Amino acid sequence: MAENSFGRRLKELRSAAGLTQPVLAEKVGMSKSGLADLEQGRYQPSWDTVVKLAAALGCSCEAFQQAPAAEPKKRKGKGK
Repeated sequence: MAENSFGRRLKELRSAAGLTQPVLAEKVGMSKSGLADLEQGRYQPSWDTVVKLAAALGCSCEAFQQAPAAEPKKRKGKGK
C-alpha cells in the first residue's frame, strides 16, 4: 500500500460511518488531535487502537488493509 494508506482508509471508513473526528475520537478514548494525526499519517496506531477503531466503526480490523478508494487530489498553485 502507498504511504499513509492507513490514514486515508481510516478517514474513508469514518466518513462512511457518518462520524466526525471528535465523535470517533471519543468513542475510542483518544483526543481529536490524536485521531487527526492518524488520518494525516503523522503516527501509526498500536494494535489496540486498531481494534478500538474497528469496533467503533462497525468493521473488521481487516477493513484497514484494503486500499483507500482513491488517491487524494494534489493542490495546484497557490489559489490566487
